[in-house]
Amino acid sequence: MVLKTYFTLLALIISGQALSQENQSEPNKIQQKSKEQDIERIIVTGSRIAENIDEVPASITIITQKQIAAQLKVSSEIQSLLANLVPGMAPSTGSSSNSGQTLRGRSPLVMIDGVPQSTPLRNGSLGIRTLDASVIERIEVIKGATSIYGNGAAGGIINYITKKANSDKALSGHASISTRFSAVETEDSIGQRYEGGINGEINNFDYVLNASYEENGLQRDADGDILGLKYGLSDAVMQDYFAKVGYHFDDEKSLQFTYNYYQSKQDVDLIDQVGNINTGEKTQAIPVPQGKIVLGEPQGPSNHNMMLKYVDDEVFEQTQLMVDLYSQEVDNTFFYSPVLANPDAGYAGGQSLINSEKKGLRVTFNTLVDFSFDNGDSLETTFIYGIDALNDVTSQSMVDGRVWVPEMDMENLAGFLQTKLIYNDDLVIKLGVRQEDIDLTVNDYSTLKL
Repeated sequence: MVLKTYFTLLALIISGQALSQENQSEPNKIQQKSKEQDIERIIVTGSRIAENIDEVPASITIITQKQIAAQLKVSSEIQSLLANLVPGMAPSTGSSSNSGQTLRGRSPLVMIDGVPQSTPLRNGSLGIRTLDASVIERIEVIKGATSIYGNGAAGGIINYITKKANSDKALSGHASISTRFSAVETEDSIGQRYEGGINGEINNFDYVLNASYEENGLQRDADGDILGLKYGLSDAVMQDYFAKVGYHFDDEKSLQFTYNYYQSKQDVDLIDQVGNINTGEKTQAIPVPQGKIVLGEPQGPSNHNMMLKYVDDEVFEQTQLMVDLYSQEVDNTFFYSPVLANPDAGYAGGQSLINSEKKGLRVTFNTLVDFSFDNGDSLETTFIYGIDALNDVTSQSMVDGRVWVPEMDMENLAGFLQTKLIYNDDLVIKLGVRQEDIDLTVNDYSTLKL
């Protein structure tokens, strides 16, 4: 099956300078100018290149490293961080799933340094938890549908920008230890977190190494009862290992390699006691009764991300080249469910697993052309163009080997052109086109017999 889709984007904004009022008092004008300068210093990468936030015709939220550090004092869960700091973001589910946690009612595309983490072929709603918050320098949230990164961005983009070396010393580092517990009932609720990293710069090399490990205690409600285990965080063990190494050939050319491994698994000696909404009984986790055992494997995500980035700021006159080569492997193990039983084949229930492997290449050119007119007007024109290639192989099978959702092999090749016009620093117009050629292959299969 071959699908061809076409997207055209058009957006228009007027900068803050054009909106300033002539009758403002002098102090207000100074304050307005200061705010404008602060806005102009915020750089975002939502259009494939770094640009000032006042030139991006979209609703954008930037979460800084300082804000992330403050949230980590309360919770390390990124779902909660986004829900607290991003307007229009649905509340956190309080679990490992981000199902229903949308941007203005639509699902966003989650990325790490521009590399897609979501699995649009089989959305398991676990894409937000793909790395530990301690390795994030900032988070860019761009609301509204966009095709600039391709499939999966109907609600916008959540882009985790990872840390870079922040010291010109050969070696600098940090370490932290923290603990959390339930104030209602401390028994078995105490958790601990360890995090540390080093970074530095040696001649033309720079590097960042970071590791974090966290053990959650039992998660309890206001009555002190243990929360249900479905998408639960009780007794979850998280580990994240991050490395970024860069080499600068000269002032214009650089090469950077990034690797991140993230895993969060819930492994408990508990079972769910299912409640009844009609009678007001809540679902809660209880110790395993005598004669019963915990069924299934530990639930939760794990993923590997590798990224190689080459940048040449002057590949030819007034043109920058960026080449991104990336690979990602995701395994999301879901909860054990008796609904997935097949008694005739000897299965009393089952547990599914989403496996997704992506390999991609992005080549982006950025050409800047300035025009000056006799009347003193100016027009700054930026052309952003290139190609995206992606191979995404995704399936959702049962842990026991049964086929539920078959393997889907997607080959995706896209070309794009985006133009940004800035007239007299007051008017910004963006116009773009993107063509997607998608080849999706699914072999014959037989799904579950329940």
